[in-house]
Amino acid sequence: MAAAICASRWWGRPAQALPALSGGVIAVSALDPRLACEPGFAMSVAAVLAIAVWAPALAVRVERVAPPVLAHPLSVCFAAQAAVLPLIALIDGGVSPWSVAANLAVGWFVAPVTLTGLGAVLVSPISSGIAHALATAAGWSAWPVDAAARAAANLPGAQLMVPPGAVGAAASGLALAIVVSLTFATRLRLGLPALATVAALGALAIPLIPRLLAPVAPSDWLVVACDVGQGDAMLLRSGRHSAVVIDVGPEDGSGPSCLRRYGVNRIDLLVITHPHADHEGALPQVLDHIPVSRAWISPAESEDPTAATRALVAAGVPVTVVHTGSQVTVSGVSVLVLAPQGNAVGEGSTGLNDASIATLSTVSGVTVLGLGDLEHEGQRDLARRLGGIVVDVVKVPHHGSDRQEPELAALVSARVAIVSVGAHNTYGHPSPDALALWGARAGVLLRTDQCGDVVVTPGPALASACPTGMAG
Repeated sequence: MAAAICASRWWGRPAQALPALSGGVIAVSALDPRLACEPGFAMSVAAVLAIAVWAPALAVRVERVAPPVLAHPLSVCFAAQAAVLPLIALIDGGVSPWSVAANLAVGWFVAPVTLTGLGAVLVSPISSGIAHALATAAGWSAWPVDAAARAAANLPGAQLMVPPGAVGAAASGLALAIVVSLTFATRLRLGLPALATVAALGALAIPLIPRLLAPVAPSDWLVVACDVGQGDAMLLRSGRHSAVVIDVGPEDGSGPSCLRRYGVNRIDLLVITHPHADHEGALPQVLDHIPVSRAWISPAESEDPTAATRALVAAGVPVTVVHTGSQVTVSGVSVLVLAPQGNAVGEGSTGLNDASIATLSTVSGVTVLGLGDLEHEGQRDLARRLGGIVVDVVKVPHHGSDRQEPELAALVSARVAIVSVGAHNTYGHPSPDALALWGARAGVLLRTDQCGDVVVTPGPALASACPTGMAG
């Protein structure tokens, strides 16, 4: 923006913030298209747009109740904060009611940080010593900003959650549109029709918002770890509209929704890793709409058939109990069973977890290690037989619980580690120790509670809705 404004002044043109912002966004996006997927970049653009377009009109209104020296910075801080609320809702974030006051308190320190930091960048090719000194000065100048942020974070009610998802974004956007409309209304009698119009349009648009904001499936997806909340569901593409599916998630319907989202209308092979509802609960819904060619189940499932197994048999699906060494290739997708070994199933939930089917799959050259809900004994047994292994994707066992074996993790190297876990679950998943353990074994670790669906496509890119943006 600064470059665009300087260029316009150089050419004798009026300096205008909105064209400068537009030019800056176009230029930066062209240089690094990945920024288009970054929520932080979107929030920066929204905040600057509000400062450039809305804040001046808002300041005029605020000047009626506050002196100009306070009205203008207050309007800038409020406009920037309000403009990002819909985006915060989309990333399931929170907002502090003290943020406007904190921004006002540190406004004087922004210029020294920016200018000295910019000076360090410009001088660095010439003198690293001077650049280091300027960078150090920028760090000192940033200390009050850090102190204000920490102080605001410790105040009562410092973190208020914005209603998450499309509904929260739509509600925040509607409220923002109403406030902006009232700001620009010259008279109240003009403002009321504007308010009514915006409210009516918003009410009509809200039902469409979830569809417009739903994640768009990449047409060339190969592997998908579905966001099914506290559960597991993974798709391995075996055809244009078919997949090998490992688990289907809980019965809330998010698993079938994921299948529809990625255009899967036939399941060539269904693997139910073990008989727990968060892995097989949605099976009746899946069978109602999508044909299943064959199914693999754990020995734990065969010893005491669950409703899921009975549903498969009733639907006429060939069901096979598999053990270590079972292998199949379906339409180019190969699946090798690594566990369980034998038919022994321990007691209770732990025994069922350790009887999980662990798989090593390959789809179009992408290798995927799925570890089900294996716990200590199951992981130790697999580690004794596995040997070192390098894969593209590893699904962290048991939703990242604290029941992890460093012995197994030490044998695995992966580009991506995925934790399939539900937000705000009551189990404490994922545990910090599990995140540290598997994060050290992978180039990047992603969680479905933060990132939504995690999608692997051909090439180096990994697509997800994660707040960290694109990951490779």
